[in-house]
Amino acid sequence: MPYKNRDEYDKTTDVSAETWAHIKKNHPHFPPLTDITGVRREAFLRLPKGLEDVLVKTLLKDPRDAIMISLILNILFTIVPLSILLFLYPSHWLGATTLAFKFFMWIQRFILMMHYSEHRPLFKQPYHSVGKYLLNFAVCPFLGIPPGFYRLHHVVMHHIENNVFDEDLSSTEPYQRDNFLHFLIYFFRYWTHLFLLPVYAIRKERHELAAQAFFGSSVWFSAIFLGMKWYPIFTLYTLVIPALISGGALMFGNFSQHIFVHPDVATMP
Repeated sequence: MPYKNRDEYDKTTDVSAETWAHIKKNHPHFPPLTDITGVRREAFLRLPKGLEDVLVKTLLKDPRDAIMISLILNILFTIVPLSILLFLYPSHWLGATTLAFKFFMWIQRFILMMHYSEHRPLFKQPYHSVGKYLLNFAVCPFLGIPPGFYRLHHVVMHHIENNVFDEDLSSTEPYQRDNFLHFLIYFFRYWTHLFLLPVYAIRKERHELAAQAFFGSSVWFSAIFLGMKWYPIFTLYTLVIPALISGGALMFGNFSQHIFVHPDVATMP
């Protein structure tokens, strides 16, 4: 796909005027999709244009994802040094500061990128597998997502089973979604997925994903158990509290997204 400069591939839209006219005519309730042409803000600092262009050409499947390269490097070049600093100089003050920075700056951006990259390949071959494992196993745990679980939980299980109880382990169907107690039960069930998702994958004959989830949860639990024994402050702020925050945010998002149905959609033929 030929693009002359960064601004061009940052602001390219796939939707023609005729398509939008069709959408407005047949789906009048559909909101304006302003983010297609909006300013891209996924990364806090963009790479120099020349370097970004080289990395885009070398690594990415679609040049419109260029800003994701900057985002990944933004995350790595802040989280890794901060984690090393906390490991070398453990303190609750530094841990809380590191935690606040990571979640204020990166959690929303990172989850958006993870969601996107699981639905559309971000990297082209032969870098796709490297990028996938880097995000799923190396970055996810530092932002509170168990390693090896995101794709299995979101794409393979949740999208295929479509929130239908009880095949979808994160189904909201059994719950009254304006009841806070029900949300707490739902949040508790999230932690059972660490054990039930590998079983689900085996039952659906997704053996590679089952092995990844089992390996990821084993390493993750072992790191937390041993870390709380030997490096408690580092482990608390690097693995334990991030997991509680991200787990709560992900489950609240799924819980709340299924509350409302637009009346125009509900009554359409």
